[in-house]
Amino acid sequence: LKLSGSYRVMLDSLYKVVDNSFGDGTWRFQVVKDPVIFVNCPNATRSWTVPSAWHSDIPFKRLDPDPTVLYAFAFLDVVEPGGGATMLLEGSSRRAQLACDEEDWGVSTSVYDTRSLHFLEALAGENVWFKDLFKNEGGRSHDYRHLCSKPIAADRFQRFMVDGVVSADIPMRVVELRGMPGDIVLWDPRCLHSPSENGSERPRSCVRFRLDRIARTSRAEV
Repeated sequence: LKLSGSYRVMLDSLYKVVDNSFGDGTWRFQVVKDPVIFVNCPNATRSWTVPSAWHSDIPFKRLDPDPTVLYAFAFLDVVEPGGGATMLLEGSSRRAQLACDEEDWGVSTSVYDTRSLHFLEALAGENVWFKDLFKNEGGRSHDYRHLCSKPIAADRFQRFMVDGVVSADIPMRVVELRGMPGDIVLWDPRCLHSPSENGSERPRSCVRFRLDRIARTSRAEV
């Protein structure tokens, strides 16, 4: 991938987006870390529902509330509704920061201990909306075919993607990371997110870049 001309064009386009949004050189892809290509093929039954395998990839730091890592998804093909997109819980980064400020969740940085479990439990205890979104019947967080019946899927879509909920004055609802070929979407990997089934007719394909926040040298230090 890195040897292709298209890859260089993709990376240059990504830098243009982040530089225009956040300032020149603020975020950069670390060449020692390979980009990840996500391909999610259609499932046999073409079924889809709001998923239940929620987690975060990066922990919050109480003394540094701003993200140190951003994910950039570069779409290689059309990702349509119900087409296997990554799902985000909108507002969860802001809500997690409030929870992190209120609770002592330790300093672990492993994927398992990114505070996902603590945060999920806190939200589920706060409101049944979260409990139902996260529910994992029988421990099958990645095999949620039991949630794909048409009545249950329709109810989950309405509750979690349309109605939403307000927690600590923060509006929250589930959104799909959809796009067209050439689109670039930036998002905070500290937010709660989940993979989803592909109920469409085409594979979902995109490239994920991890962008690290670069410490910018002040003019006085130059």
